[in-house]
Amino acid sequence: MDTTTASARRCRHCGADLGPSSSFCSRCGATATSPVEGDDPLLLRLRELYKGEYEIDREIGRGGMAAVFAAFDPALQRRVAIKALLPGIAAERDMGERFLREARTVAALQHPHVVTVYGVRADDATQALAMQFVEGRSLDAALQERSPMPLPVGGLVLAQVAEGLQHAHDRGVVHRDVKPANVLLETDGRAVVSDFGIARREGVSRLTDTGMVVGTWAYMSPEQRNGEDVTAAADQYELGVMAFEVLAGRLPFVGTPSEMLRAHLYESSPSMRSLRPDIPAHVDATVLRMLEKSPAKRYPSLREPIRAFRTLVPDEKATTQLIAGLSLVQKMTTRVLAVPAAVGTAAAPTVRAAQAPAAASGAATAAGTAAAMVPPTQVTSSSATGGARRVWAVAAALVLVSGGAWWWQASRSPRPAAATGAGAGGAAGVTAAAPSAPPAAATSTD
Repeated sequence: MDTTTASARRCRHCGADLGPSSSFCSRCGATATSPVEGDDPLLLRLRELYKGEYEIDREIGRGGMAAVFAAFDPALQRRVAIKALLPGIAAERDMGERFLREARTVAALQHPHVVTVYGVRADDATQALAMQFVEGRSLDAALQERSPMPLPVGGLVLAQVAEGLQHAHDRGVVHRDVKPANVLLETDGRAVVSDFGIARREGVSRLTDTGMVVGTWAYMSPEQRNGEDVTAAADQYELGVMAFEVLAGRLPFVGTPSEMLRAHLYESSPSMRSLRPDIPAHVDATVLRMLEKSPAKRYPSLREPIRAFRTLVPDEKATTQLIAGLSLVQKMTTRVLAVPAAVGTAAAPTVRAAQAPAAASGAATAAGTAAAMVPPTQVTSSSATGGARRVWAVAAALVLVSGGAWWWQASRSPRPAAATGAGAGGAAGVTAAAPSAPPAAATSTD
C-alpha cells in the first residue's frame, strides 16, 4: 500500500504532477523528496508545538513515513533535528501510538555510539521527536568511495557499531535495520548507529499486523524474512552482513533479488578470506558464526564480535583520525536520522555502479571522487575538500608509522559493484550542508 499522501506526488519545486513511482520531476529535474522552503502545514504545526523550546527552520528531508526538519535550541546553543510523522501516517490506526512508544524506547538509550533522542512531543494531530544533529556522513557513502576498508578502519567502525547495539540489547531494544546507511561517521571519528525508527523492545507485542516484514532485506536475518518475531540475534546477523561488506568489499550474497533471498535463507556464507586473504582467520570465523541461519547458533551477545573486531585495530587514535577523514571528504555534510520506509515494507536493493580505479595520488583522488559523487541535495566546497585532503594525509602518515603500508594498499582498491539495500518510499538518509557555526536564529541548512 502506498502511504504517501496525494500532495507528496506533486513536485515540491515546480508543482508538476509526479508518477506513482517517479524519483525525479520530468519538468525541473528535482528529486521527488527534495525539500523546499514554504509554509508547509506540518512545519507550521511543529513551530507551534515546539514554540519556546526549539526554533524550527525548515524541512530537510522526507520519506514515505516521516519528515525531518532542521532546528536550533537557543537555550543550549546547539542544532537539533526534529522528526515528525506525516499527517496521513499519523492519522492511521495505532501509528501514532507505535511512533511514540518506540521514540520513548530509543530516548532511553544514552551511548556514545547511538544517536541521541532528546525528547518526544505529541498532540492530537502531530507526533514528533527531537534528536541529535550529526555532522558527518554515512558509512554507506564512505564505502562507495573506498571498499573494502582498511582492516583497522573497518575493525574500529564495526566494534563501535557493535558496542552501540549491545547497549541497546542490554536494555531490551532491537534495532531491526542494521546496515551501512544507518551508521554515521562523525567528524570526531566516531561511528554512531542511527535510525531506530523501526526498533522495538524484545517481548513487547507489535502494534503492526502479525507477519509483517520490516527492514532492508539485503541485510535482513532469515527469521525476519520469514516474518517471525525477532530478537537481538537478528541485529547480530545484519551486523555480520555489514561486517562482510566492510571488510571483504561486497555483500556475502549477490545476484538477482530472488537469488539473494534464497541465499540468505538456505545457503552458507562464503569465507571473507576467499575474497581478501589478509583478513585474520579468527575474524573470518567470527563473522561466519554471526551469519548462521539459526539464531541459536550465533553468539549469545555481541561482546565476542566486539573483541574480534578490536584485534584489527593496532592504533585506535590514528585510526580514529582516519575515520574523521572519511566524514570530511565531502563538504562538512550533516546527516540526521534516516527517514525509514513506511512500516510494513521491505526495502528492495539497488545495484551500485562499479567505481573507477583509484589513481596513485591517493588522498587527492579520494577528494576528487567525492566531489563527483555529491548528490543534488548536497553542496561542496573546494576549501572543505582541501581540508579533507589534509586530514587524510596526516592521518595516513600516522598510521603508516604505526601499522605499515596497509592503508595505501587498501585505499587504492575500488569498490566492486554489488546489490545493496536502499530505502523504499523515500531517501535512505538525509544530508544537507552544515553551516560553519551554529546559527543564532533559525536559518537554512542547505
